[in-house]
Amino acid sequence: MPVDNTFRHRSQGLRPVAIAWKQLRAVETLEGRSNQHELNATKSLEAVLGVARGRDKIDTRFVYLNDDEDTPSTDGQCTYYDSRGAHPTRSELRLYFPTNAVTETMRQGDLAILFKREDSSLAFVVCHEGSQADLQVRSLLNLDLDGDYRMSGLTAEQVSLLSISPRLRTLAIELGLTDNPTSDAVLDEALALNGGDFPSTRQMSDLAAKHAVIPEGADADLKLQLLVAEEEAIFLRVEEAPLRKQLDAGFRDVAHFVGVAKSVLNRRKSRAGTSLQNHVHRILQDNALLVEPQAMTEGKERPDFLLPGAAAYHDASFPRHRLAMLAVKRTCKDRWRQVTTEANRIDRKHLLTLEAGISEPQLRSMMHDHHLIVAMPRDIRDSYPAHLRSRLLTIEQLMEDLKRRVVS
Repeated sequence: MPVDNTFRHRSQGLRPVAIAWKQLRAVETLEGRSNQHELNATKSLEAVLGVARGRDKIDTRFVYLNDDEDTPSTDGQCTYYDSRGAHPTRSELRLYFPTNAVTETMRQGDLAILFKREDSSLAFVVCHEGSQADLQVRSLLNLDLDGDYRMSGLTAEQVSLLSISPRLRTLAIELGLTDNPTSDAVLDEALALNGGDFPSTRQMSDLAAKHAVIPEGADADLKLQLLVAEEEAIFLRVEEAPLRKQLDAGFRDVAHFVGVAKSVLNRRKSRAGTSLQNHVHRILQDNALLVEPQAMTEGKERPDFLLPGAAAYHDASFPRHRLAMLAVKRTCKDRWRQVTTEANRIDRKHLLTLEAGISEPQLRSMMHDHHLIVAMPRDIRDSYPAHLRSRLLTIEQLMEDLKRRVVS
């Protein structure tokens, strides 16, 4: 792909940061074929790290993104140097990396993204080939990686798109690529909500709605994204407070450390879906839609939202065409299939997701084979190819479609 030498971006809260990416070769991984421990680089890496002067040690945060919530990460150092530094005309740049939990996991075809942070340290983020994180990044940034193993730079516009993905936006805060916008006053308010204990998901969602800065006239797409982003930022600051105390106090043994880590991961998993449902419920109410969350339909099925509600659904005389069901999934994976059985009276069900990079075969199965109407925030929808984009609803279009079905 063409390399744009403008690597710095300041909008959407991102700090000035230089970025380069490449698809890994087998020789650049530790999967038994080589002990090279290096990324082969080009001038694009030089645009990120500057001219190599000797063997420069760079503090680095390593992160591996796959389809598991348990994301391997660790701190270490990379070494940046020119293996032909003594040659008067030739240059061969290298980035040496250590053996750790991330680099041992890397495989040929994985996508490596290097972020140079404001303090000149690196974030070395690897997306497992074929994972949702990999597909989302490739789709959002329109990366054509077929057979391309060069170190290439991202344009400023591509950098801005990284903040669309909720997972990458949260990661940006955790890696220090962008400041957490949550003030100390909001943090104190959050910590006081539940007597000093971690606030409930509902409390956190309400606090996010109270403090989110939503421009006058913002549509449903922007409102939802701002609400989600606000709660994610508050959550990370609230989570940080007890974690810092625990880190200062230390751990009794390895089992204690593992237990704390699992507790953190489980809390993140359990809250993510419910948090999004809370904000979608608020958007539905803002649009004056009659809706009942978690209403029982057949058996023990409880869809996320039933419109106008359970009473109408179970009234055999109520017209089927005026019923609607909305499922809310941050990511789809295989769990979207359960949506198809949650309300038998409704033939075409709506599904709202925040996932970018859903494959075309999966979308075809969802929309054609299972008759789902898929909706997502406009920025995420616009990251899809044009021939798919036209079949996906924005959140604003979703609200209008639900109004037509329920009110007409």
